Amino acid sequence: MDRSPIVRISTPGMEWREIDLNVLIACARREMALRQRVYPKWIAKGTYSEEKAAAEYAAMRDIIDFLVHCLFKAVTRR
Repeated sequence: MDRSPIVRISTPGMEWREIDLNVLIACARREMALRQRVYPKWIAKGTYSEEKAAAEYAAMRDIIDFLVHCLFKAVTRR
């Protein structure tokens, strides 16, 4: 049984490609770290509201959680 973090997805044109979920998770985690560094500066300057930053943090956290769930499902599929 293959327990790879690779999943196959299709484009709207039904072209299949393989995606490594570990790569997506790492990218999303880097993006979250970047936001954690820059949002406080933007809030202090007044270019970003605390509410907007909190919503963006929550959305990015949900993306990471979803990708981790997909990874779990991909490596435990029967």
